[in-house]
Amino acid sequence: MDALAAKLDAKLTQWKPQVSEEVRALISEVSPGEVWLGDLGLAAKTRPTVIVSRHDPEAPRALTIYVPLTTQNRGSRYEVGLPRLRFLRTESVANVQGVGSVPETRLERKLGELPDEVLRKIRHALRFAFDIS
Repeated sequence: MDALAAKLDAKLTQWKPQVSEEVRALISEVSPGEVWLGDLGLAAKTRPTVIVSRHDPEAPRALTIYVPLTTQNRGSRYEVGLPRLRFLRTESVANVQGVGSVPETRLERKLGELPDEVLRKIRHALRFAFDIS
């Protein structure tokens, strides 16, 4: 991916450095633990989501499984509190009851990544929600 960005930088004389970063973010593979702003089709609203599915270029459908983030903490085992993250405006929780899938094309931009420990807690909450040991 860095090689592609370098080629684009070299070939386009009016290329700006920030455009290279934007292109890199657009063509990056979606990975577990990343937080993306996604158009989930809910009342024409985009919202931050945590990617929980693996990247699989051979998947039969181009869908990514996500857990939505919300600011409404109800204090349940279906929610995982997030630490204060620089890319989110307010304190948030991951709501595993809202798990869903979305085509990768509806993920608008990557906001950042969660610490590994938080992703582990989200996976634990998903196991609880699905009653998986």
